[in-house]
Amino acid sequence: PMVKDQESLDMQTLTKIDSNKIILLAEDSKPITKSMQVLLERLGLRYYSFPNGKDLLNYLHNERNISSIGAVITDLEMPVVSGFEVLKQIKESDEYKHLPVIVNTSMSSESNISLAKSLKADAFLTKLKPVELEFELRKALGVQV
Repeated sequence: PMVKDQESLDMQTLTKIDSNKIILLAEDSKPITKSMQVLLERLGLRYYSFPNGKDLLNYLHNERNISSIGAVITDLEMPVVSGFEVLKQIKESDEYKHLPVIVNTSMSSESNISLAKSLKADAFLTKLKPVELEFELRKALGVQV
C-alpha cells in the first residue's frame, strides 16, 4: 500500500507537457499499462500502447509519418519480442535511431541496465516512477525540464 500511496502522490505533481507528438508504449502487464495510460493522460500526451514489442515494431514499420512519434517507452521482459529487441531494432535503424527510447522495467539488475545502455537506451527507469518518467519524456520531447 505504501508504494501505491507514493505513486498516487507523485501522479498529482505531474504537469501537462505541451507536445503533439505520439508516445509509443510497449508493456505486457495490464495493471502497469493502465497506470502508464493514466500517467500519459495526466501529462496531456497522445499515445498508443502495445502488449508486446512485436506489435510496437509492426506499428513503427507501417507508420508513414515517423516525425509524429516523440518517444518509445518499453518494458524489457515481454512475450513475442522483448524490449531489448525493440531497443536494438530502433537504434540500429537509420530511419528510427533518432527516436528516444525510455526503458521502464522492474528488471533493474546491473546486467540489464548495462545491456540497455549498450543498446543505446536514452533512459532506464524502474517501474513506476511518475516524476522520473515525466522528466525523461520532457527531455525526449524537447520541452522544458
